[in-house]
Amino acid sequence: MQTTLSGNLSADEVYIFGDESGSEKEGFLAYGLVCIEKKDLTELYALLQKERELHECCDPIHYNELKGCLSSSKYKTALGWLNLVALDKLPVYFEYLEVDQTHEQYDIKRFGVAHHIYHLWYKIALKKLIHKKYKGRLLKLKIVLHHKSQPKEVDEDPYDKIDYLTCNVKLFDKVKVVDVKVVEMSATTSEEAETVETLALQLSDLLLGSTRNAIHGTSDKRGKIEAGGVASSIFHKEIKKFPVTRRKCDYSRFPNFKGEIYGITSTIIDPVHIEPPGRNYSLTSF
Repeated sequence: MQTTLSGNLSADEVYIFGDESGSEKEGFLAYGLVCIEKKDLTELYALLQKERELHECCDPIHYNELKGCLSSSKYKTALGWLNLVALDKLPVYFEYLEVDQTHEQYDIKRFGVAHHIYHLWYKIALKKLIHKKYKGRLLKLKIVLHHKSQPKEVDEDPYDKIDYLTCNVKLFDKVKVVDVKVVEMSATTSEEAETVETLALQLSDLLLGSTRNAIHGTSDKRGKIEAGGVASSIFHKEIKKFPVTRRKCDYSRFPNFKGEIYGITSTIIDPVHIEPPGRNYSLTSF
């Protein structure tokens, strides 16, 4: 959807849903961003909700809750969502960025105060996505972040996460951001029905967790391994696309031995066969 500005210029209205995982204690940070144009929100909601209804799922989808019960409605819905991504059925773009703080080329002095790092890498992930997809365009952005607890030092910062990102996104130099709204919210709702924003946040959480597991094999839980297998299929399908402008997912890591961001090219978990959407998964599927 485009908004007409003065001078007959039009701005693309874009929503970005973000989640993060990892911590300084782990020495690892990861960011997952789901990008969608406002005009496609209704379609996204309908497709995600259809999978929930198919599997009679009344609970929110969280990657961390995918454990060993492959017959649960949550697990079947999560696999259905991932398969929709794998089959290019969802009108979304996914950006994955991870940061290895244990790498010898990771220099904390480059990034200022330690507790600012979470916000800094969120900004970098957003900049990568926005510059790649919308270079040279006018944008109206709504950035919806999955609410996370913050280090106690942040309480005394002059700029919290929302202020920091709002100020910095406006400064991105390869696009013209005419308006930006950054909010934090829970991925669940107290209402009986989920909203498109809560479902999109759940999708970002699912893609982030399953992608991280596909790349690193971080979990031995059956449900997470299966989800990681589908995420691995998405990964290998996307990185083979050429030209890269055809890709709907991007995967990168910092740093390499030059101290730069670079593309990820392999996974630990093997890709799996992708089922058509709408299938009611059973244990015999695996």
